[in-house]
Amino acid sequence: MSDRPSILPLHSDSHGSFVAIPLSDTADDVETGQFGGRAVLDGPMTAEPERMTAESDCSSTVSKAGIWLAPAPVTFISQSRYARREKVDYNKIKPHDNIGADNCIVPHRTLDSKWKPFVHPEGSVYFRQENCFTNVWLYDEPNLKAIDDTMEMVIDILRRRRIALSDVEVCLDLDIDDDGVKLGCYYVCNKKTEEVFWLHPTGNTFFYDGEDVKILSREHLGLAAGIGYWDHIYMFPHGRHLTPEDLQVLRADLAYHMFDKQTSKSSTAPYSVEDLDNLLKVLKQVEISSEAKETLPQYVVIVARLRTTLCRERFMRFYGERCAQLDSDRSVYEDEHRQRSVLFNVLTWLFFYTPPIYFERLSRVWVDNKVNYDNWRGFIGELQDDWMASITPSTVILSANVGFLAIQSVDHEDDYRSVAQIVSYMSTLLALGNIVACTVLARQHRPNLHLHSDDAIKYLVPRASNRWGMEKLAIIFSIPTAFILWALLFFFIAIAWVCFHNTTIITRVVIAVTTAVSTILVAGIIHNGDWQPEQDNTSLSATMTRMKKLIKTARRFTRGSWSRRWSGQTLISSWIKSRVSLSPKQSLRSSHTDGSRTMPEMSEAQKSAANPTLSQTDVSGVSSH
Repeated sequence: MSDRPSILPLHSDSHGSFVAIPLSDTADDVETGQFGGRAVLDGPMTAEPERMTAESDCSSTVSKAGIWLAPAPVTFISQSRYARREKVDYNKIKPHDNIGADNCIVPHRTLDSKWKPFVHPEGSVYFRQENCFTNVWLYDEPNLKAIDDTMEMVIDILRRRRIALSDVEVCLDLDIDDDGVKLGCYYVCNKKTEEVFWLHPTGNTFFYDGEDVKILSREHLGLAAGIGYWDHIYMFPHGRHLTPEDLQVLRADLAYHMFDKQTSKSSTAPYSVEDLDNLLKVLKQVEISSEAKETLPQYVVIVARLRTTLCRERFMRFYGERCAQLDSDRSVYEDEHRQRSVLFNVLTWLFFYTPPIYFERLSRVWVDNKVNYDNWRGFIGELQDDWMASITPSTVILSANVGFLAIQSVDHEDDYRSVAQIVSYMSTLLALGNIVACTVLARQHRPNLHLHSDDAIKYLVPRASNRWGMEKLAIIFSIPTAFILWALLFFFIAIAWVCFHNTTIITRVVIAVTTAVSTILVAGIIHNGDWQPEQDNTSLSATMTRMKKLIKTARRFTRGSWSRRWSGQTLISSWIKSRVSLSPKQSLRSSHTDGSRTMPEMSEAQKSAANPTLSQTDVSGVSSH
C-alpha cells in the first residue's frame, strides 16, 4: 500500500495550514483509491478556468456518475454567479395571475436533502449544507444530483487526508467543458488561517486574476489565498460570526489609508480620500456584538468586500516583502531603459515636445499594469480642462484668419493666391481640426465614463499594456495641442509675410524688433517650466558619515565653553537639516515631522545661542539628532 499524501504545516503556526503532496501515478495508487496528482486534468487549470479538458484514463476515485472533479478559482465561481443570471421567461416560469385568499401561493418545493436556501443581500439565492456551499439552482433535480455527487467526492478526499471538516468550508459549482464533459468545480477554505486552497496541484493564477504578479513567499501566498477567502465570505454571508476586533482592525486600516492619502502624494491606498471618508462613515453604522451568535449578513458583506480589496492591494504591492511597493508611481520591477520609437521622437518634435509630457503622466498613472485611480481621475480632469480651454483660442484664430483673408490688400480677385493667403488657409483648417479633435476626445473621456477603477482598467489595458501603446496614447492626447500651436504658427507666418513682403525698411525693422522681443519673452516663459531644483547626488550614507565626523570635531573644538558648544551644535544641526534629503515618498508629512524651524524661530535660537543655562540633555539631544 502506498503512502498517503502528507499533511504539512506551511509555517510554524497553530493554525495548521494544509498542504497535500501529490502522489505518483502508479498502479498501487489507483488500487488503494489514493488521489493522484494527474488523475483529473492534463496539467493545472489555466487563467481561463471555465474550459478544462479531462483525461480519458481518469481514476474512478475522482469521477462519479459522469461528473469529473476539477479545481476552480474563486473568481471563476464568483463571476459565474453574475454571468449565469437567467432571464425572465414566462413560457418557462408560469406566473401567478390569480392570487388566492390570504395570499395563498404554492411556495418553492421543499428540498428533500439537507440543503437549505439563503438569500444574499444582493438578492441571489445560494444553498448551504453544513460547511458546503453552492450558487447552483438546486431546485432542479439534475443540478441537485450533480452537486451531491461532487460534494461526496470532495468530502471523501478530505477525510482520506485527515482534514477536519469542521475546520474547512467547501464551495461547489458545475460547468461543462468544450468536449461536453461535466465538471464538478470546487475550492476549499481553511477557516482558521482564513485562506483558500485546493486538493489538486494548481497554478499560481488560481489565487488572483492576471499573470503579472508572482508569488514570492509563503507570507505572500497567504495574502493571495486571503483574497479568495474573503471573496468566499462575501458570497455566502449567512451564519457568520464577526468579532468587534475584526471591525476595529478594518476601521484602523481604512483610517491609516485615509491619513496616508492625505499626507502623501504617492500613497498606495486603494481608495480616494472621499471614498475612505464615506467608507468610515458606513463602518460607524455597523454594529457587531461579541455576545451575538451570528452577525447580520449585511454587515458581513460590508466587511468581507473591504477585506477582499485590502488583501488584493497588499498582494499586488508585495506587502511584507523585501521589494514592497511603497510609492504608487514607482515600479517594483527593475527599470528597463527602452529607447523611444523613431515615430515617437519625430512626432515629439512636430508636436512641440508635448507627447513626452503626457507619456510621463501616463507612466505615473499606469504602473506595473495597475491603475493609480486617483491620479487617473485627476489626469482625465486635466485633459478635459486642456481640451476645453484650447477650443476658445481655436475659435479666435479661426475668426482672425477669416478677417485677415477679407482684407482687400490680401484678397485678390484673380485666381492667384499669395503665400500669406495659402498659409492662412492652412491655419484655418488646423484651427477647425483642433475644435473637432477636442470635441471628440472630450466625449470619449467624459468623467462619468471613468468613475470607477474598473472603467480605467478597461480603458488602459488595450491601449497602454505595453510601452508602444503608451506612446500612441500620449501622441493622441497631444494632437489638440499640436493643432492649436501649428495654427498659431501658420497665422504668424501669414502676418509676417504681409509685413515683410514689398514693405519699407522702417516697417521691416519695427516688425523685426517686435518679433525678436516677443520671441525672447516667450522663450523665457518656456524656459521657466524647465527649471528644476538642484539635486544633491551625495548618498545618504556618505552624508551621515561626514556628519558624524563634523560632530566629533565640533565637540573637541567647543569642549571648553557651553556657549561655544551650543553655537557649534546649532551650526551643525542647521547643516544637517540642509543636507538630509526628503523621503522618497515625496509626502507632505515631511513638512509636519521634520522639526525644522522657520526663519523667525531660527533667529530666536541664534539670539539665545550663548545662553549658559542650556542643559546637557538638550546639547546631547541635538548631537544625537
